[in-house]
Amino acid sequence: MDESANAELDMDDHKLYGTPPITAEHKNDFILEHAHSGLEGIKKVTDELAQHRFFQLAFVDIRMPGMDGVETIERLWQIDPKIQVVICTAYADYSQEDLTRRLGYTDKLLLLKKPFDSIEVTQLARTLTEKWYLARQAALKLEQMELLVAQRTQRLLELQGSNATPLPDVTVPEQREERMPVILLIENNQELSTEICKLFAQGHNVVVAPNGSSGFDIAREIVPDLIIADILTPHIDGIAVCRRLKTDLVTSHIPVILLDLRESTDYQAAALVAGADDYLTNPLNLLTLKARVLNLLESRRQSRARLPSGIPLQPRSLALNQTDARFLQRTIEVIERNLSDFEFDVDALACKVAVSRRQLYRKLKSIG
Repeated sequence: MDESANAELDMDDHKLYGTPPITAEHKNDFILEHAHSGLEGIKKVTDELAQHRFFQLAFVDIRMPGMDGVETIERLWQIDPKIQVVICTAYADYSQEDLTRRLGYTDKLLLLKKPFDSIEVTQLARTLTEKWYLARQAALKLEQMELLVAQRTQRLLELQGSNATPLPDVTVPEQREERMPVILLIENNQELSTEICKLFAQGHNVVVAPNGSSGFDIAREIVPDLIIADILTPHIDGIAVCRRLKTDLVTSHIPVILLDLRESTDYQAAALVAGADDYLTNPLNLLTLKARVLNLLESRRQSRARLPSGIPLQPRSLALNQTDARFLQRTIEVIERNLSDFEFDVDALACKVAVSRRQLYRKLKSIG
Protein backbone atom coordinates (compact mmCIF):
# COMPACT_ATOMS: atom_id res chain seq x y z
CA MET A 1 0.00 0.00 0.00
CA ASP A 2 1.37 3.43 -0.94
CA GLU A 3 0.81 5.45 2.20
CA SER A 4 2.14 8.62 0.62
CA ALA A 5 -0.87 8.64 -1.67
CA ASN A 6 -3.46 8.09 1.16
CA ALA A 7 -5.13 11.47 1.72
CA GLU A 8 -6.97 10.39 4.89
CA LEU A 9 -3.77 9.26 6.63
CA ASP A 10 -2.08 12.51 5.63
CA MET A 11 -4.89 14.58 7.15
CA ASP A 12 -4.92 12.54 10.39
CA ASP A 13 -1.15 12.97 10.65
CA HIS A 14 -1.59 16.69 10.19
CA LYS A 15 -4.25 16.90 12.95
CA LEU A 16 -2.14 14.89 15.44
CA TYR A 17 1.30 16.36 14.81
CA GLY A 18 0.65 19.61 13.02
CA THR A 19 2.86 18.59 10.09
CA PRO A 20 1.78 19.50 6.57
CA PRO A 21 0.27 16.70 4.48
CA ILE A 22 2.89 14.73 2.56
CA THR A 23 2.50 15.13 -1.16
CA ALA A 24 3.12 12.17 -3.37
CA GLU A 25 6.56 12.17 -4.98
CA HIS A 26 6.83 12.90 -8.65
CA LYS A 27 7.23 9.68 -10.57
CA ASN A 28 9.03 9.52 -13.88
CA ASP A 29 6.98 8.45 -16.86
CA PHE A 30 8.74 5.92 -19.07
CA ILE A 31 7.82 4.37 -22.37
CA LEU A 32 8.99 0.78 -22.12
CA GLU A 33 9.82 -1.42 -25.10
CA HIS A 34 10.72 -5.09 -24.83
CA ALA A 35 12.89 -7.21 -27.12
CA HIS A 36 13.36 -10.99 -26.83
CA SER A 37 16.79 -11.00 -28.50
CA GLY A 38 19.66 -8.76 -29.43
CA LEU A 39 18.61 -8.64 -33.08
CA GLU A 40 15.10 -7.58 -32.12
CA GLY A 41 16.48 -4.86 -29.85
CA ILE A 42 18.76 -3.56 -32.61
CA LYS A 43 15.80 -3.42 -35.00
CA LYS A 44 13.73 -1.42 -32.52
CA VAL A 45 16.52 1.13 -32.04
CA THR A 46 17.01 1.39 -35.83
CA ASP A 47 13.28 1.86 -36.43
CA GLU A 48 13.05 4.60 -33.79
CA LEU A 49 16.02 6.47 -35.25
CA ALA A 50 14.38 6.34 -38.67
CA GLN A 51 11.45 8.22 -37.09
CA HIS A 52 13.86 10.72 -35.46
CA ARG A 53 13.16 9.30 -32.01
CA PHE A 54 15.72 8.01 -29.52
CA PHE A 55 16.03 5.39 -26.83
CA GLN A 56 17.72 6.95 -23.85
CA LEU A 57 18.52 3.75 -21.95
CA ALA A 58 18.76 0.01 -22.65
CA PHE A 59 18.82 -2.80 -20.08
CA VAL A 60 20.67 -5.65 -21.80
CA ASP A 61 20.87 -9.20 -20.48
CA ILE A 62 24.35 -10.63 -20.85
CA ARG A 63 22.94 -14.02 -21.88
CA MET A 64 20.54 -14.08 -24.82
CA PRO A 65 19.88 -16.55 -27.63
CA GLY A 66 22.01 -16.07 -30.74
CA MET A 67 23.73 -12.77 -30.04
CA ASP A 68 25.00 -12.22 -26.49
CA GLY A 69 24.69 -8.97 -24.57
CA VAL A 70 28.18 -7.63 -25.30
CA GLU A 71 27.82 -8.00 -29.06
CA THR A 72 24.35 -6.47 -28.81
CA ILE A 73 25.80 -3.43 -27.03
CA GLU A 74 28.59 -3.10 -29.60
CA ARG A 75 26.05 -3.01 -32.41
CA LEU A 76 23.68 -0.69 -30.54
CA TRP A 77 26.49 1.84 -30.12
CA GLN A 78 27.30 1.60 -33.81
CA ILE A 79 23.72 2.70 -34.52
CA ASP A 80 23.33 5.22 -31.68
CA PRO A 81 26.55 6.10 -29.79
CA LYS A 82 24.61 8.17 -27.21
CA ILE A 83 22.34 5.40 -25.89
CA GLN A 84 23.17 4.40 -22.29
CA VAL A 85 23.33 0.75 -21.30
CA VAL A 86 22.93 -1.30 -18.13
CA ILE A 87 24.25 -4.88 -18.36
CA CYS A 88 22.15 -7.34 -16.37
CA THR A 89 24.04 -10.48 -15.37
CA ALA A 90 24.20 -13.12 -12.70
CA TYR A 91 27.27 -14.86 -14.08
CA ALA A 92 30.95 -14.08 -14.56
CA ASP A 93 30.61 -14.41 -18.32
CA TYR A 94 33.14 -11.68 -18.98
CA SER A 95 35.98 -10.35 -16.89
CA GLN A 96 36.43 -6.62 -16.37
CA GLU A 97 39.38 -6.72 -18.78
CA ASP A 98 37.28 -8.41 -21.48
CA LEU A 99 34.47 -5.88 -21.15
CA THR A 100 36.93 -2.98 -21.24
CA ARG A 101 38.71 -4.40 -24.27
CA ARG A 102 35.48 -4.83 -26.22
CA LEU A 103 33.44 -1.86 -25.01
CA GLY A 104 36.16 0.57 -23.92
CA TYR A 105 36.16 3.02 -21.03
CA THR A 106 32.86 4.87 -21.10
CA ASP A 107 30.42 6.62 -18.79
CA LYS A 108 27.48 5.18 -20.75
CA LEU A 109 27.76 1.68 -19.26
CA LEU A 110 26.81 0.26 -15.84
CA LEU A 111 26.65 -3.27 -14.44
CA LEU A 112 23.60 -4.62 -12.56
CA LYS A 113 23.99 -7.95 -10.79
CA LYS A 114 21.10 -10.42 -10.48
CA PRO A 115 19.04 -10.80 -8.42
CA PHE A 116 18.17 -7.12 -8.17
CA ASP A 117 15.35 -5.17 -6.59
CA SER A 118 12.89 -3.12 -8.62
CA ILE A 119 14.01 0.02 -6.81
CA GLU A 120 17.51 -0.45 -8.24
CA VAL A 121 16.11 -0.55 -11.75
CA THR A 122 13.88 2.47 -11.10
CA GLN A 123 16.72 4.56 -9.67
CA LEU A 124 19.02 3.66 -12.54
CA ALA A 125 16.32 4.54 -15.06
CA ARG A 126 15.62 7.90 -13.40
CA THR A 127 19.27 8.84 -13.05
CA LEU A 128 20.51 7.73 -16.47
CA THR A 129 17.59 9.14 -18.46
CA GLU A 130 18.08 12.48 -16.70
CA LYS A 131 21.81 12.29 -17.47
CA TRP A 132 21.01 11.58 -21.14
CA TYR A 133 18.64 14.56 -21.22
CA LEU A 134 21.15 16.95 -19.63
CA ALA A 135 23.94 15.81 -21.98
CA ARG A 136 21.70 16.32 -25.01
CA GLN A 137 20.60 19.72 -23.72
CA ALA A 138 24.22 20.76 -23.24
CA ALA A 139 25.14 19.57 -26.75
CA LEU A 140 22.25 21.50 -28.27
CA LYS A 141 23.20 24.59 -26.30
CA LEU A 142 26.82 24.34 -27.43
CA GLU A 143 25.67 23.97 -31.03
CA GLN A 144 23.45 27.03 -30.60
CA MET A 145 26.35 29.05 -29.16
CA GLU A 146 28.65 28.04 -32.02
CA LEU A 147 26.00 29.06 -34.56
CA LEU A 148 25.45 32.37 -32.78
CA VAL A 149 29.19 33.10 -32.69
CA ALA A 150 29.49 32.24 -36.39
CA GLN A 151 26.57 34.51 -37.31
CA ARG A 152 27.85 37.43 -35.26
CA THR A 153 31.39 36.93 -36.49
CA GLN A 154 30.19 37.01 -40.08
CA ARG A 155 28.23 40.18 -39.38
CA LEU A 156 31.27 41.80 -37.74
CA LEU A 157 33.46 40.89 -40.69
CA GLU A 158 30.90 42.35 -43.08
CA LEU A 159 30.79 45.60 -41.12
CA GLN A 160 34.58 45.85 -40.86
CA GLY A 161 35.08 44.99 -44.51
CA SER A 162 32.38 47.27 -45.92
CA ASN A 163 34.93 50.02 -46.69
CA ALA A 164 37.89 47.71 -47.21
CA THR A 165 40.39 48.14 -50.02
CA PRO A 166 41.62 44.89 -51.66
CA LEU A 167 45.08 43.86 -50.56
CA PRO A 168 47.94 43.84 -53.08
CA ASP A 169 48.47 40.77 -55.25
CA VAL A 170 51.58 39.81 -53.29
CA THR A 171 49.43 39.00 -50.24
CA VAL A 172 48.79 35.37 -49.43
CA PRO A 173 45.45 34.43 -51.15
CA GLU A 174 43.83 33.18 -47.94
CA GLN A 175 44.09 36.68 -46.42
CA ARG A 176 41.95 38.32 -49.10
CA GLU A 177 38.84 36.83 -47.57
CA GLU A 178 39.68 38.07 -44.06
CA ARG A 179 38.95 41.46 -42.54
CA MET A 180 41.65 44.13 -42.74
CA PRO A 181 44.12 44.08 -39.82
CA VAL A 182 43.60 46.84 -37.27
CA ILE A 183 46.70 48.81 -36.22
CA LEU A 184 46.69 51.14 -33.23
CA LEU A 185 49.22 53.98 -33.48
CA ILE A 186 50.08 55.78 -30.22
CA GLU A 187 51.85 58.92 -31.42
CA ASN A 188 51.56 62.61 -30.50
CA ASN A 189 53.69 63.90 -33.38
CA GLN A 190 51.09 64.92 -35.94
CA GLU A 191 53.47 64.89 -38.91
CA LEU A 192 54.84 61.43 -38.14
CA SER A 193 51.36 60.15 -37.37
CA THR A 194 50.13 61.29 -40.80
CA GLU A 195 53.08 59.60 -42.57
CA ILE A 196 52.50 56.28 -40.79
CA CYS A 197 48.77 56.39 -41.53
CA LYS A 198 49.55 56.90 -45.24
CA LEU A 199 52.07 54.05 -45.06
CA PHE A 200 49.36 51.58 -44.00
CA ALA A 201 46.43 53.19 -45.81
CA GLN A 202 46.09 50.25 -48.19
CA GLY A 203 44.96 47.00 -46.63
CA HIS A 204 44.93 48.14 -42.99
CA ASN A 205 42.71 50.07 -40.62
CA VAL A 206 44.80 52.52 -38.58
CA VAL A 207 43.46 54.03 -35.35
CA VAL A 208 45.45 56.89 -33.80
CA ALA A 209 45.77 57.71 -30.09
CA PRO A 210 47.52 60.99 -29.12
CA ASN A 211 48.93 59.78 -25.79
CA GLY A 212 49.73 56.65 -23.79
CA SER A 213 46.74 56.84 -21.47
CA SER A 214 44.14 57.04 -24.23
CA GLY A 215 46.13 54.50 -26.25
CA PHE A 216 45.84 51.90 -23.52
CA ASP A 217 42.09 52.52 -23.15
CA ILE A 218 41.54 52.31 -26.93
CA ALA A 219 43.61 49.11 -27.09
CA ARG A 220 41.34 47.45 -24.49
CA GLU A 221 38.26 48.66 -26.31
CA ILE A 222 39.02 47.68 -29.92
CA VAL A 223 41.67 44.95 -29.29
CA PRO A 224 43.77 45.73 -32.40
CA ASP A 225 45.94 43.24 -34.28
CA LEU A 226 49.12 45.25 -33.67
CA ILE A 227 50.23 48.37 -31.77
CA ILE A 228 52.90 50.91 -32.72
CA ALA A 229 53.82 53.18 -29.81
CA ASP A 230 56.29 56.05 -29.53
CA ILE A 231 58.33 55.93 -26.32
CA LEU A 232 57.91 59.71 -26.05
CA THR A 233 54.15 59.82 -25.45
CA PRO A 234 52.43 62.21 -23.00
CA HIS A 235 50.83 61.04 -19.72
CA ILE A 236 52.28 57.52 -19.90
CA ASP A 237 55.48 56.79 -21.85
CA GLY A 238 55.60 54.04 -24.44
CA ILE A 239 57.52 51.56 -22.28
CA ALA A 240 54.98 51.88 -19.43
CA VAL A 241 52.12 51.49 -21.93
CA CYS A 242 53.75 48.36 -23.35
CA ARG A 243 54.18 46.90 -19.86
CA ARG A 244 50.48 47.50 -19.06
CA LEU A 245 49.38 46.06 -22.40
CA LYS A 246 51.40 42.88 -21.91
CA THR A 247 50.04 42.24 -18.42
CA ASP A 248 46.40 42.98 -19.18
CA LEU A 249 44.17 39.95 -19.88
CA VAL A 250 42.49 41.62 -22.85
CA THR A 251 45.60 42.96 -24.63
CA SER A 252 48.44 40.65 -23.58
CA HIS A 253 48.50 38.82 -26.93
CA ILE A 254 48.86 41.95 -29.12
CA PRO A 255 52.29 42.50 -30.78
CA VAL A 256 53.83 45.86 -29.82
CA ILE A 257 56.47 47.80 -31.75
CA LEU A 258 58.13 50.62 -29.81
CA LEU A 259 59.64 53.65 -31.57
CA ASP A 260 62.56 55.44 -29.87
CA LEU A 261 63.15 58.59 -31.90
CA ARG A 262 65.24 60.52 -29.41
CA GLU A 263 68.82 61.44 -30.12
CA SER A 264 71.60 59.45 -28.43
CA THR A 265 69.34 57.20 -26.36
CA ASP A 266 69.05 53.46 -26.10
CA TYR A 267 66.06 52.01 -24.30
CA GLN A 268 66.09 48.70 -26.14
CA ALA A 269 66.75 46.63 -23.01
CA ALA A 270 63.95 48.37 -21.11
CA ALA A 271 61.62 47.90 -24.09
CA LEU A 272 62.29 44.17 -24.30
CA VAL A 273 61.85 43.74 -20.55
CA ALA A 274 58.47 45.49 -20.88
CA GLY A 275 57.47 42.86 -23.45
CA ALA A 276 57.92 44.74 -26.73
CA ASP A 277 58.00 42.50 -29.81
CA ASP A 278 60.19 44.93 -31.78
CA TYR A 279 62.14 48.15 -31.23
CA LEU A 280 63.10 50.77 -33.84
CA THR A 281 65.40 53.73 -33.24
CA ASN A 282 66.15 57.08 -34.84
CA PRO A 283 66.37 57.73 -37.75
CA LEU A 284 63.11 55.93 -38.50
CA ASN A 285 62.92 54.18 -41.86
CA LEU A 286 59.24 53.87 -42.79
CA LEU A 287 59.84 50.97 -45.18
CA THR A 288 61.60 49.08 -42.36
CA LEU A 289 58.68 49.83 -40.06
CA LYS A 290 56.21 48.50 -42.62
CA ALA A 291 58.26 45.34 -43.14
CA ARG A 292 58.43 44.71 -39.38
CA VAL A 293 54.65 45.21 -39.06
CA LEU A 294 53.84 42.88 -41.95
CA ASN A 295 56.25 40.26 -40.63
CA LEU A 296 54.63 40.27 -37.17
CA LEU A 297 51.10 40.09 -38.60
CA GLU A 298 52.07 37.28 -40.97
CA SER A 299 53.87 35.41 -38.17
CA ARG A 300 50.72 35.48 -36.04
CA ARG A 301 48.59 34.39 -38.99
CA GLN A 302 50.87 31.43 -39.72
CA SER A 303 50.89 30.43 -36.03
CA ARG A 304 47.09 30.21 -36.08
CA ALA A 305 47.11 28.34 -39.40
CA ARG A 306 49.49 25.70 -38.01
CA LEU A 307 47.18 24.82 -35.14
CA PRO A 308 45.83 21.27 -35.61
CA SER A 309 42.08 20.93 -35.95
CA GLY A 310 39.80 18.27 -34.56
CA ILE A 311 41.85 17.50 -31.44
CA PRO A 312 41.65 19.04 -27.98
CA LEU A 313 44.26 21.69 -27.23
CA GLN A 314 45.60 22.83 -23.90
CA PRO A 315 45.57 26.59 -23.17
CA ARG A 316 49.37 26.72 -22.97
CA SER A 317 49.67 25.22 -26.45
CA LEU A 318 47.67 28.15 -27.84
CA ALA A 319 48.88 31.02 -25.68
CA LEU A 320 52.02 33.02 -26.32
CA ASN A 321 52.46 34.02 -22.67
CA GLN A 322 51.23 33.20 -19.18
CA THR A 323 48.61 35.95 -19.21
CA ASP A 324 46.99 34.53 -22.36
CA ALA A 325 47.14 31.02 -20.89
CA ARG A 326 45.35 32.17 -17.73
CA PHE A 327 42.67 33.90 -19.80
CA LEU A 328 42.09 30.81 -21.94
CA GLN A 329 42.01 28.53 -18.91
CA ARG A 330 39.51 30.80 -17.19
CA THR A 331 37.30 30.96 -20.30
CA ILE A 332 37.32 27.17 -20.71
CA GLU A 333 36.45 26.64 -17.05
CA VAL A 334 33.49 29.05 -17.29
CA ILE A 335 32.18 27.28 -20.41
CA GLU A 336 32.51 23.83 -18.83
CA ARG A 337 30.72 24.96 -15.65
CA ASN A 338 27.79 26.32 -17.65
CA LEU A 339 27.35 23.66 -20.34
CA SER A 340 24.09 22.47 -18.79
CA ASP A 341 22.68 26.02 -18.55
CA PHE A 342 20.42 26.47 -21.57
CA GLU A 343 20.36 30.25 -21.07
CA PHE A 344 24.15 30.60 -21.11
CA ASP A 345 25.26 32.44 -24.26
CA VAL A 346 28.14 34.52 -25.60
CA ASP A 347 27.06 37.62 -23.68
CA ALA A 348 26.96 35.62 -20.44
CA LEU A 349 30.40 34.16 -21.17
CA ALA A 350 31.85 37.63 -21.77
CA CYS A 351 30.32 38.84 -18.50
CA LYS A 352 31.77 35.90 -16.57
CA VAL A 353 35.31 36.58 -17.82
CA ALA A 354 34.89 40.34 -17.25
CA VAL A 355 35.23 41.57 -20.84
CA SER A 356 32.83 42.89 -23.46
CA ARG A 357 31.51 40.64 -26.22
CA ARG A 358 33.67 42.49 -28.74
CA GLN A 359 36.78 42.12 -26.60
CA LEU A 360 36.09 38.41 -26.10
CA TYR A 361 35.69 37.77 -29.81
CA ARG A 362 38.82 39.64 -30.84
CA LYS A 363 40.89 38.19 -28.00
CA LEU A 364 39.96 34.58 -28.82
CA LYS A 365 40.25 35.21 -32.56
CA SER A 366 43.76 36.62 -32.15
CA ILE A 367 45.01 33.85 -29.86
CA GLY A 368 43.65 30.87 -31.78
